[in-house]
Amino acid sequence: MSSTTTQSADLTPGVSLTETDNGPRAVVTGRWTAAQLTVREVWASVVSALQTVPAGTRVWDLRSVQGLDHLGAQLLWNKWERAWPADVQFIPGQRAVIERVARYSTAPPAMIRTTWWGRFDALGARVLHAMGHAYDVTRLVGQLLIDLVKLAMRPREGPWRDMSGHLYRIGATALPITALVGFLIGVVLAYLTSLQLKQFGADAFIGSNSALVAPVKIGDRAVVGAGSVVTRDVPADAMAVTRAEEKRELLARHQAQRLAAPVGIDELERLPDPAYVRVQLHGRFDARHSLLLDNRIRGGQAACDVDLGFKVDV
Repeated sequence: MSSTTTQSADLTPGVSLTETDNGPRAVVTGRWTAAQLTVREVWASVVSALQTVPAGTRVWDLRSVQGLDHLGAQLLWNKWERAWPADVQFIPGQRAVIERVARYSTAPPAMIRTTWWGRFDALGARVLHAMGHAYDVTRLVGQLLIDLVKLAMRPREGPWRDMSGHLYRIGATALPITALVGFLIGVVLAYLTSLQLKQFGADAFIGSNSALVAPVKIGDRAVVGAGSVVTRDVPADAMAVTRAEEKRELLARHQAQRLAAPVGIDELERLPDPAYVRVQLHGRFDARHSLLLDNRIRGGQAACDVDLGFKVDV
């Protein structure tokens, strides 16, 4: 529990001040991403921490930041008053994000101060606008009531044929576009869901035909090669390709069996692992019982494979 709490604290964005010979030095820590900054308490603490940093601080250290997206970069850029400080220490990836934010940032619009007469005039315009909407609604409801009364008095004169045609047009003919819109909405929802899962660490890749022999744990952003049989835990940001290990073990066992002394056929049945074991037989070939297997080209000349019988001495 304590390790989990410490890790969560390390991910919380923050700013600390240290005194140097050149003045205050601001050290930025944590993850300055939307996933962290959209929490109300975290946002309030970050804004409060930035306000404690004196204006004109020349040295900023971003090397301890574990994650930086455009939202965090925009906060820092606004704190810097949209100008680079004299000394900013960061990694190249962070500089690219801040430069992108600096390129597309614009100055906020100027505040327009309104007078009491302007506010009164705006209120009058809104009242007149609302009265116009009320007039239109009253007219619509009255016309609807008049039409319903006429329809009740003369039902045969109702536009039943036009209504059936409109129902067919907005119903049957709209099915393809409705199905297409539903499919596109499903694709968008699936994509957004995958982004959320990736944000919370569910972005491990497991290749096809892989077998996970429980109990095992696959860490975040881990990769399991196709056809692998995983019997041990795979840590985060690691790759597990167990087929290569099995192949090396198989080759090592095959090489050891080849280098071992040959055994007799009677001893072969008593071995716990008879695979790849050399066997020594005593006997003679029986040329009277041969089998032509296939035609071959060896050394540029036509040849054939012949299987000769071998009679073992008892």
